[in-house]
Amino acid sequence: MTAVRAAVRRFYRLVELDQQLAPHFMDSDLSRLADALTAGLVDALHSDAPALPVGLVAAHRGLGLSEDDYDLLGHLLLTTLLPLRLGPDLLIRVTAGLTRARPQVVTGVGEPSGERV
Repeated sequence: MTAVRAAVRRFYRLVELDQQLAPHFMDSDLSRLADALTAGLVDALHSDAPALPVGLVAAHRGLGLSEDDYDLLGHLLLTTLLPLRLGPDLLIRVTAGLTRARPQVVTGVGEPSGERV
């Protein structure tokens, strides 16, 4: 769990430093997002649970993410997790979760809530 928590912190630091993504997350509680992502990934490591829980998806709605933003976010997440060597099954579940969440998170595709976490 410590390695996952460290990777998630690294992931959100990369998000904060990225010129394309940072503006979308300026008013977000990154600590809360990081805790939710860490919990979801740890659950996914120990079961067949979805790697991207519903609460985490809901927290990313309303951020104004475009398709390109979302793809970049997914890329950063997967490349942050890859060095942990958590196994291909987890990476596949994360990728599948990202694909399922896309219509709910990307602006103009799902029903964005307009609220930021």
